[in-house]
Amino acid sequence: MKKELDSMIDTLKEIKTLKKLSVSDEIIFSEACSFIRGQLASKSRSQNKPQTPDTPPSKKQINFLKKNGYEGDLPLTKKEATQLISDFIENMKRSNI
Repeated sequence: MKKELDSMIDTLKEIKTLKKLSVSDEIIFSEACSFIRGQLASKSRSQNKPQTPDTPPSKKQINFLKKNGYEGDLPLTKKEATQLISDFIENMKRSNI
């Protein structure tokens, strides 16, 4: 889990620099922890309640996309939302190189 947290912190710091944002390290750490907690909770829920192919996206997924400027059609399923979020994060990493 430490590796994932460190990776998320590094990604957020890269985005901060790229977008020239003034965000404290405390906020970055807090957001990274929140993201990791969400991933862990999602894993826990999915183990207890299997998702079907048509499970709608969560409010958190939709809010993340909107907050980060996604302007395309909203995803219809959790799987689509997860892929869009993963693509967004990967594109941010690439644009930083």
